[in-house]
Amino acid sequence: MTVLLPLLAFLFVSLLVAAAAMALASSPSAIDRRLGEIRGDLPAAGAMPYGAFMLDSFKKLARYAPKNLKEMGKLQRKLVAAGYRSKEAMTVFTGIRLGSALLLFGVASLPILGRPNVILALGAAGVGYLLPTMVLGRLATKRQHRIRLSLPDALDLLRSEEHTSELQSRLHLVCRLLL
Repeated sequence: MTVLLPLLAFLFVSLLVAAAAMALASSPSAIDRRLGEIRGDLPAAGAMPYGAFMLDSFKKLARYAPKNLKEMGKLQRKLVAAGYRSKEAMTVFTGIRLGSALLLFGVASLPILGRPNVILALGAAGVGYLLPTMVLGRLATKRQHRIRLSLPDALDLLRSEEHTSELQSRLHLVCRLLL
């Protein structure tokens, strides 16, 4: 009997997560799918690729996140520093941040390691909300370090334009270091 209760709780939360995923996922209608196949926009006779599905889910989840203009400006600068310049980078990152907070809250509220604790679950949600921002800061720092290391090569490239093969090899080296 004591094993049955945690299993039922796990089943209930799993079904809740599956229902939320199905509610957030919208598939195109048959007409839209067929027109997409004709135009070449959508893959033929298959479901949306996993990456596109996750991207779409994070965008939908980001609609429910609070938006502070001052914080959004700082976040946009961090995203650009990390190399994410697309229009939807802010929306996707906000969805990832909210999704990780919800995921860690759900995991911490399950009776896996012990008794479920609301305080622990809220703390885990806070960590889940802050963790993507810390990872983004680390990615930005790594990118800035790579750019600083490749700056001498870029300056050498600008300075020496004597041989085209040397120029081409240096250009490839700089591109590899920056990407």
